[in-house]
Amino acid sequence: MIGRLSKPKPSTTKSFAIFIEPIFLLVLFSGAAYAVSFIAFITVIVDFTKDLGFPEADGKFVIMAFSIASNVGLLSFGWVTDDGHLSLTNFAALMFFVRTVTICILPYSKGFTFFMAIVTIQGFSEASLANMFPLIVADHYTEEIHELAISSSLFLCGPMYMATPVLIGFFRDGLGSYLYLFILMGIMSMICSILLFLAPILAKCRCDRDDWILRKKSS
Repeated sequence: MIGRLSKPKPSTTKSFAIFIEPIFLLVLFSGAAYAVSFIAFITVIVDFTKDLGFPEADGKFVIMAFSIASNVGLLSFGWVTDDGHLSLTNFAALMFFVRTVTICILPYSKGFTFFMAIVTIQGFSEASLANMFPLIVADHYTEEIHELAISSSLFLCGPMYMATPVLIGFFRDGLGSYLYLFILMGIMSMICSILLFLAPILAKCRCDRDDWILRKKSS
């Protein structure tokens, strides 16, 4: 314990080197993509339901299904990573892939029951990713850098939240349809999925440098 307390902390200059670390940049991009697509989805989904020809009154059921699924997903999927079935990065990559599939299917849903099922799956995947990004940072970086790394892992989300209304307005008023917005969200989710699947490989390559920032894995 004494040895741990006496361990010198990295300098401020070294600490900020995390902002050029590939793994950290992947987390920043993934968190920003998640933020903009999540806010856009819950903002437009009721209008999009009407665009697909479903009654306006059915919008409340869509929101209910999404909210319930989100709560269940937020409380239920921790065991997947806690029990070691999937690593944090692989689980996040899988959830981004699920989001890609559901987002791409939604615009072409015909029956309301099928539409509700897809929205429910979307809610599960959205909630599973909600707290994932700081955990990935903590998993990949040494304790000396945790304070800065974890607190900074979501700093791009704020600007993305503010940009989302402009993005929605562009697709709705400029292009006249939410279809292209869903396509964009699907593309961003697929990119995040691929990058996160590659993250463990990139982390191992970086650890071979004996870099102090990255936590060395025993595997």
